[in-house]
Amino acid sequence: MKYSYSMALIDHEGERQWVAQSKEMKNCYGVGDTQEEALEELAENETALIEAAIENNYPLPAIQVEQSERFSGKLTLRISPKEHELAAKQAQRQGISLNQYINDGIVAYSREAFIPASEIHEMHRKLTRLDENLSMAGRKRASYSPAIVDNPYSFAKLTNNKNEKTPVA
Repeated sequence: MKYSYSMALIDHEGERQWVAQSKEMKNCYGVGDTQEEALEELAENETALIEAAIENNYPLPAIQVEQSERFSGKLTLRISPKEHELAAKQAQRQGISLNQYINDGIVAYSREAFIPASEIHEMHRKLTRLDENLSMAGRKRASYSPAIVDNPYSFAKLTNNKNEKTPVA
């Protein structure tokens, strides 16, 4: 098929049918008991409409090419001078760059909507168990960033080298 389409399962008077409809060619659709049948009929109908349009010198709609957005990973951020200062100081205390600090916050906030609560609790439980194991072994407790304590979506802990971050298992 040349044109994009949408697919839906329609319930009409107790009978369920798949309907595939062309997005660019009005009144061009296919119906079937399965998605495959509906697409097959749509393809046949599209071909017939294109042939008829060419034979009768009717214009055909343009084929829509969907452009996906590309992101460079760079952005400009405007925040209050006070928040800038607080973030810079917090990043310095954690031994990370301000850029990394902001990135960690965005990642944590973005994942909040996508991680089920059960997984969040499991990650928090693992971090707590890691701390307990380190304490029982007589080793220095892990030094977690406040983002981890306040926000269990972050998966990193600071190591002895304050500029290096390693994933927490």
